[in-house]
Amino acid sequence: MPPSAPSPVPLALREEGLAAWRQFHQDAMARMSDLALALDRQGWQGVELACRWVHEAFHPHNQWEEQRLFPLLEQAGRGQLGEQLKLDHREMGDLARAILDGNAEGADPGPHGLRARRLLDLVRQHIDTEVHCMLPLLQSQALPAGPSGSFGNHG
Repeated sequence: MPPSAPSPVPLALREEGLAAWRQFHQDAMARMSDLALALDRQGWQGVELACRWVHEAFHPHNQWEEQRLFPLLEQAGRGQLGEQLKLDHREMGDLARAILDGNAEGADPGPHGLRARRLLDLVRQHIDTEVHCMLPLLQSQALPAGPSGSFGNHG
């Protein structure tokens, strides 16, 4: 029986497209460092800036991952990982919205500090899981193929 033809690497996993995805995660980690510093200094304007970035930038990025990467997890038999990452996405959005809505109402920043710490921890853990677990898993499922990827197209 002849060996089966190698399956092409999905566009989302091609190396040239991974650069934008990796860059987004590096930017996110830098923003989380800013958030940690703002929290340590109780600089609520910095907390709000970081949360606004999470609210505005993470949403399209997360949608892109859910549409293009998480189905690949399902195909690899790791649908539970994709479901957990989706839950993280929802919680990130909920936390960022709650913080921003609370700040707009002039509420006491105390509870928002706790939410912002949870957001900080969640984003860091989530990115670590995607970079060190999800991506290697997906790459191990795919074999090298032709040019032109779109991993970084989050729009």
